[in-house]
Amino acid sequence: MMKNNYKIAHHGLKEGTHRFSFIIDNKFFEHFNYPDILGGQVDVNLTLEKKTRHMELIFEYRGKVVVSCDICLEPMDYPLQMEDTLFVKMGEDESKDSDVMIIAPNQPEIDLSQYLFDTISVSLPYKKAHETDENGKRSCNPEMLKKLEQYSAEKKQDKHVDSRWDKLKNINFN
Repeated sequence: MMKNNYKIAHHGLKEGTHRFSFIIDNKFFEHFNYPDILGGQVDVNLTLEKKTRHMELIFEYRGKVVVSCDICLEPMDYPLQMEDTLFVKMGEDESKDSDVMIIAPNQPEIDLSQYLFDTISVSLPYKKAHETDENGKRSCNPEMLKKLEQYSAEKKQDKHVDSRWDKLKNINFN
């Protein structure tokens, strides 16, 4: 079980600006057991603006997450640098807006762990691959690249073209 250091006790806060910081590390990612993120180190700086009826939370994420390369399957560091805003309102209704969190008026703390994880997960690109150098060559595992090239070459050789269709290539529709 993860010791939750991602909660903010908002009942004791006065109106105005407050600053918090969190360190998201491998234990945080292990807790969520999400196969696309293998680990990481992300520093999160939070500026909380408490107002009478709501709070505005501005997050700054800086660091890296470890993901698998979609080409060679080797772990790779993906740099993370972004900002995000969340509004927190008091109430009983549920919000369908991903930028608004509604908490019960008697809830003394805001647990941000799921929100932090979701924001980082959604920020990852659909395709994750090692960088290419100035020659367009990937810094992937060379052995895996050789295997991929070998199997793709074998597939190309296996394609047998039926000669009966060759005459159709010469049809002119004019």
